[in-house]
Amino acid sequence: HVKDHENTHVTFLTDVITSLGGSPVPACTYNFPLDNVAQFLTVAQALETTGVSAYTGALDDLDGDLLTAAGTIATVEGRHATFLSEVLGQLGFPYAFDTPLNPRQVITIATNFITSCPFDLGVLPYTQLTAALPTDGSTKVSTSFEGEEAYAIENTWCQFLYKDRVVVSPRAQCALPPGAIGYVYVFVTSSISPVNMPNSDILAGPALLFNGSHKNN
Repeated sequence: HVKDHENTHVTFLTDVITSLGGSPVPACTYNFPLDNVAQFLTVAQALETTGVSAYTGALDDLDGDLLTAAGTIATVEGRHATFLSEVLGQLGFPYAFDTPLNPRQVITIATNFITSCPFDLGVLPYTQLTAALPTDGSTKVSTSFEGEEAYAIENTWCQFLYKDRVVVSPRAQCALPPGAIGYVYVFVTSSISPVNMPNSDILAGPALLFNGSHKNN
């Protein structure tokens, strides 16, 4: 059903955009790592979770038919994300609120899977961030990215965006918040200005992590 839903969403949004006098963009070329079932589920989970945040973040900029279309699709995307998380043994609905992302943050995640597009995306992604959950009883999330400030530890921060919260931690500790049980978006910034506010000085990210499972919650 998920594939059928997504195809229907594309057709529906295309029709709405056209009816409002807009021109739907052509398809991009994608590269999804789908070597096995587990990898397929993991990629699908990331895409659906990001999709929920993308639709939620776009609602403020929409009105009329587009707002209704986005709102009705966002709830279905949430069900997809829940289903995939449960299949992977994780928490399907960990928070009371979903987490909005702005277009640049969404594009940053999407470019992990985009090979090329026949049009200008209209926004430049942030630097790609690689992040990994703590291991061996630690609370530190490991982070890495390319660029002049990649190895800067002092005066840089990890920021964790999940549900309706932003938690900031010095990058030297980069401590995963105890309440981040579920999906969590990770950023590295050069200021403590929250990533969901303007001028947050994002150096890299977001990277999307999934923390917790039914075994330990």
